[in-house]
Amino acid sequence: MARVASVGLLTPLPQLDRVLEYAIPEPLQASIAVGVRVRAPLRTGGRVVEGFVLALAEESSYEGKLAELVSVVSPVPVLTPEIAELAREVANRQAGTLNDVLRLAVPARSARFEAAWWEARCAGSAPETGGIRHAVDGDSDATEAVPRERAFRAAPHGVRSDGTPRALAAILDAALADLSHGESVIVAVPDFREVELALRYLSTRADERLVRRMDARLKPKERARHFLACLEGTPVIAIGTRSALYAPVTKLASIYIWDDDDDSFTEPLAPYAHTRDVALLRQQLTGCRLVFSSYVPSAAVVRLIDMGWLTAHDDRQVNLPRVVISEHVLGEDDRLQHARIPSYAWRRAREALSSGNVLMQVGRAGYAPALVCEGCGERVTCRSCGTFLGQPRKDALPRCRVCGRDYMRWSCLHCGSERARPSGSGVHRTVEELGRAFPGATLVVADGEHERVSVSGTGNLVVATRGTAPIAPSGYACVILLDTGSMLLREGLDVVLDALHGWAAAAALCADDGEVVVAGSEHPATIALRDHSELALVREELQARRALSFPPTVRVAEVRGTRAEVEHALERLGEQHELDILGPLTDEDGTSRALVRMSYANARTLVPAMKAELVRAATSRPAPLPGKRRAAGSTLRIRLDPPHAF
Repeated sequence: MARVASVGLLTPLPQLDRVLEYAIPEPLQASIAVGVRVRAPLRTGGRVVEGFVLALAEESSYEGKLAELVSVVSPVPVLTPEIAELAREVANRQAGTLNDVLRLAVPARSARFEAAWWEARCAGSAPETGGIRHAVDGDSDATEAVPRERAFRAAPHGVRSDGTPRALAAILDAALADLSHGESVIVAVPDFREVELALRYLSTRADERLVRRMDARLKPKERARHFLACLEGTPVIAIGTRSALYAPVTKLASIYIWDDDDDSFTEPLAPYAHTRDVALLRQQLTGCRLVFSSYVPSAAVVRLIDMGWLTAHDDRQVNLPRVVISEHVLGEDDRLQHARIPSYAWRRAREALSSGNVLMQVGRAGYAPALVCEGCGERVTCRSCGTFLGQPRKDALPRCRVCGRDYMRWSCLHCGSERARPSGSGVHRTVEELGRAFPGATLVVADGEHERVSVSGTGNLVVATRGTAPIAPSGYACVILLDTGSMLLREGLDVVLDALHGWAAAAALCADDGEVVVAGSEHPATIALRDHSELALVREELQARRALSFPPTVRVAEVRGTRAEVEHALERLGEQHELDILGPLTDEDGTSRALVRMSYANARTLVPAMKAELVRAATSRPAPLPGKRRAAGSTLRIRLDPPHAF
């Protein structure tokens, strides 16, 4: 009988990010197991914190007297050894703590449901599951086993007649093939739209109890129900967003990542691990198949292809959509050719609406992305942060796009005028303009505020921002890409690839006999879209970044804190490592930050040193003097691979 439990404590303190041993008191012997939640004491302050049992042993490696566990929170072993090991690997790679990862990997307890589930499981009355129901139209090949591989697959374009993108259907068919052989699959998609489409597709092909939704949008009870079902030992398809990579499935055969370059896969919580990196770590731990699929490969994936770590496959069909750049249309009036919506795009939209649906993708949300002074024409800027002001609605107050400040009164710093007019068109202003031009069409708005998965019927003119376009059955008769020039004028290292990614995603929703119109001028990115040579453009971009030591050819750490903290941390790290430092710079709020570039090989030793520096900073507060308050804690923070660092 085990007498000692190794426990990982759920505490944000980096100095406690280690395994501690506790004695198991006699009353807890019957309910203790690896993976259960327990309460354990800390030696200081009489505090009690929760944790997970990571291992059990007969003897302790500590020679002194062990503290005893206080209680078992739940006898359900919700943390499997595989997920515990994955969480530790993710924490080590990101200079984070096990607690940071486990709060993402294991959902919050739903005590009442968990107790009922455990009672039913102990009684041997776990629900039975059915098998796979094959598609009636015979287009789903779920019987042939897919060879295990690490690959990138250029996804097929187009939309099936049932409203499922062919790219997503191809992934789900491969997942069904694994499931039919008694193995589990994880499918990670960017957001709720793909989750809903996938569940709709699988509902006619597999028993609903074999499909588990891992999505943070679920209510706590539903999320706990799907999570606990993964622990029952029955092979399942776990599909969801970022959290799906931590699904505790059994007999994991494959991990499929759809569109890994989508911003939704960037984890906003510490330790900020990207879904792609979590997938790579889990594949290394389990040896399962790993497939990235998208219309445009990310620079990180192309790097892995060039290394030989991933094999590249092109699953696109021959009849890719026809892409026309408006500047290349002959016989157009020069003024109309360079308008925001060229005359050729107007004609194609009118023709397509007579028998199908039209998608117009715009570059900005809101009503007007910017405002200019009526007196002198200068751009209206925020008094706080200097960012251009925009207008979310036609009659709304001017609002800063960064800090969100609204301005009831505004006066120009150059001429004193208090009147401003819109500059540029967001999605709502575009809809207003199109409503007058297409009086018989049904206008549909799709953006962050108007979430739509699909549209039905014909005659719909959909105006959407990037990544929000709903699916039309059999695809759109015409897809028009607006504001391509302004999208390429934004600042940032990833501007060109982000723009190409958004255009390709919209173009892929076009019908087989439809047409994609690029309303703009010629650019290497629009040419790559027209010629369907996106991989070549991404590879060219990657080569340029390699010469300049930019991500993803190197890893980057952002060090933040007070000026003294940042400089001291960099000085200590530089004593044992050769650092490539950019900065530090001090922001307006007094926070300093510096970027440290490192090769992937050097990161193996430098990242642990950064974690040690965080622990040192967290524990180096001087003891308070009698009658004085304790000094404030350290503000030093280190983030690995921050998005948009350059």
